[in-house]
Amino acid sequence: MYLEKIDITDQLPRAHGALHLKSAGKSKIRNLFQQGSTKALFPRKVNGLECVVINTSGGLTGGDKFSNIVECEDQSKLTVTTQGCERIYKSNDGSAAIVENKIVLKNTASIYWLPQETIVFDQGKIKRELKVSLSSEAEL
Repeated sequence: MYLEKIDITDQLPRAHGALHLKSAGKSKIRNLFQQGSTKALFPRKVNGLECVVINTSGGLTGGDKFSNIVECEDQSKLTVTTQGCERIYKSNDGSAAIVENKIVLKNTASIYWLPQETIVFDQGKIKRELKVSLSSEAEL
């Protein structure tokens, strides 16, 4: 009896994460979806809702992909930040880590988008995209 041949590649596993947060009113979460290495914590309610986004993989490297969508409905007050400095590590295969962020603000919604700084190590590569859609009365 022989074991099946297992095809093993040199490719390391990559980190993936997704967050979709929708807030309503001054401090209410309407919808929350989190997946993979992205987690959202809500430590306190001061004046509105505060969200701390965490990357549990510890940093980004080539081939990693993260996607975050934050939607604020009428009268939402939301602060979004990160746990600490983002780290971009060396890309072994030359590919970039991909981070896509989308913010949608409706009517009189307001958001403070306050990610911590990014530390890029030698030969680190990142492709970051931030798309913002806001109404004329919204605040960013």
